[in-house]
Order: sequence, then C-alpha cells, then structure tokens
Amino acid sequence: MKLCVFNPSHDMAMAYGSKPFTPPRIALRMWETMGEIANLWGEEGDVALTKALVENKVDLSGVTYVEPWGWDEHLRKRLLKLGINEDCMPDAATVERIRQLSNRRTYVDLLSTLRCECCETVGEARYLQDSSSLNGSTNIILKAPWSSSGRGVRAMNEKTMPWAEKTIREQGGIMVEPLYNKVCDFAMEFVWNPIGVRQIEYLGLSLFRNTNDGRAYEGNILASEEYKQQLLSRYVDIELFAKVRRVIAAWMAKQLKGLDVIMPFGVDMMIVDEGGKLKLHPCVEVNLRRTMGYVALKVYDQIRRGMLNENIIYNCTEYEKENFVGYFSVNANSGKCTVCKQGMESRQW
Repeated sequence: MKLCVFNPSHDMAMAYGSKPFTPPRIALRMWETMGEIANLWGEEGDVALTKALVENKVDLSGVTYVEPWGWDEHLRKRLLKLGINEDCMPDAATVERIRQLSNRRTYVDLLSTLRCECCETVGEARYLQDSSSLNGSTNIILKAPWSSSGRGVRAMNEKTMPWAEKTIREQGGIMVEPLYNKVCDFAMEFVWNPIGVRQIEYLGLSLFRNTNDGRAYEGNILASEEYKQQLLSRYVDIELFAKVRRVIAAWMAKQLKGLDVIMPFGVDMMIVDEGGKLKLHPCVEVNLRRTMGYVALKVYDQIRRGMLNENIIYNCTEYEKENFVGYFSVNANSGKCTVCKQGMESRQW
C-alpha cells in the first residue's frame, strides 16, 4: 500500500532542517481541509494521509512506500511517529541533501547555464550574505533561500531591510533579483526517477494563475500539451521552450544523480516585457517537490482516460471532447477541487 501525503508546511519546514519545527496554524488548516488532494497522485488501493485517518488511528503498518508533496525532516519524523516503517522513506541524510538542493541559491547556476545556452532568454539572480549592499537599492525582489513562494518573497522598500537582515541571520543569505514587467506565469513539470531509463522525464507545461497579490495559487489550465504550447507561442518561439527543456533535464540529472527517491519537480518561468519586446525568463525558481501544476497534469490525464475523480467537483460535461480544455482550481478554505469551463476566456491566457 502506498501512502500519499499533502504536507503544505513543507517549504517552511525546509528552512528549519533538523531543528524543531511547529507548522503554523494556517498550514495545519490547509492539511485538514485539503489532505485528500493527495489522492490525485495515488493509484487504486493507495491511501491519503488525512485528518480523519489520523484521528481514527488507522493502522498504517501495511504502508510500503510514501509519496509526499515534498520530503523534509519534519514530515519524516511525523511519519515515524505514526508507525510508518523507516524503510518506506528516505533516511535523514537523503532528506538533508534534498533540503540543500531546494535552496534557491542552488539554481543560480542553472539560470546562468540557461542564459548561456539559450541566449534569447533573460534573467538574473545573485546570492548575498551581507545586507549592506542593499541600501538604496530599488526595483529588486528579495527571496528567502527556503520559503513558500508567496511568503518568502518581498519587493525592496524602506520596510524590507529588517526582514532581509533577519533572513540572512537565520538562513545564511538572501536571493536578489530584478523586478520584471511580467506578462504571464507558467512552469515546466518534470520527475526524477532513479530507476527510469531516462531518469529525468518531462511531464508537461503548467499554465497557472496566482491571485492578484501573487501570494496564493488560483488555478491551472487543463488542456493538451499542443494547446498550451500554442498559447505560449503567442509570446515566444516555441522552439525555444524545447531547448530550455533539454538544458534543464541535463542539468538537473547531474544534480540529482545518486538520489534514490522519486522526485517530481517544477521549474517556474515567466514571459516578461523588456523594453517592448517579449522574452522568456527560463528559471524564476525550482520547486523540488510536487506542485499544483503537477496535480493539474494528473487531473487532465485522468479526465482524458475517462476516470473522473471522486475528490473533484466537475462543473462541465465536455469530457468526451477530443481536445478537452478546462480550468482546475482549489478552494483552500473548503479543500474542494473544481474542474470547470469558466474562468479562462477573459483572463491573460
């Protein structure tokens, strides 16, 4: 039996490593309401770690493998307390390696490689261990090395310096990037499989949308890869995406070599307007874990195979259409996942 786990505190837990960590109430609330979303990457016979399962003290001794949102030491210890055999999960050293690879600092080199091999792209990132050079800086974005996307990212202003100094003290440094004139967000989804022939497998494009303040996920387009490529081709030559994908796969294969655990990951990108010309930023950040884009790809695959999931509310009836196009969203308050036909036409995409 495989245990699938949605652990929304993962990004925050990474900053603590093996030190004691208590998830904030908002993260616990998300797990309580959205725990069943883990069913979307499981197969028949698998089980999701939900609040009801824990409260009812369901016997988990039969678990033979665990597939979480992301691996961190807090989750590993939590699963051990629940009676999961340690052989079903990576050891502490492997989890620490995943943590180091999840540091935003790691991907400065990936961005540099992409800029070198795909010269039509844009993007800059640097890692600072001293806040003094930030004085007087404008039009930049600061990012904590480990954090969830919406809560560890701040635009530089007069109120930001105390936060930057605290981040450097606690996490050793801070990421600094230019403030871009963003046109749209998207991502490429991959998976590292240590027993696979190719090891790095490309899963597909994730065309997602965040809330207006950029702090929370709003939804994903559900469509064929060809349809999503067509949407992106309005901005940048689609051949560039293929080249970027190959560079990422080769670079990540070297970083993950020897890692004996299946690792889905997403590379966030964006189209930016640079002086009136649209360009691709090929690596805004790398999420070395499952993402909502990964979930959306799973949902689309299930729809195309006629496998409507009981954990999703379907507000449309065109599933037999050869080229189904829809919109996947999640309500964090209720934990309800919805697939509909609305919410796309009037938006950026």
